[in-house]
Amino acid sequence: MADRTLTLWMEGCAGTDIYVFEGYEDTTAKKRSGVLVRRHGCGAAYRAVYTIE
Repeated sequence: MADRTLTLWMEGCAGTDIYVFEGYEDTTAKKRSGVLVRRHGCGAAYRAVYTIE
């Protein structure tokens, strides 16, 4: 989506690790960007909203 902008809003929480990465889709022929969010402990909850413009 080269001509579009994705905006991600996520509620913060102590102990959160955020990784922005570029990886492969189902094959190595196509790349994609991604966001990985990790929290430590049991029962982590996430609140996130994204928009595409």
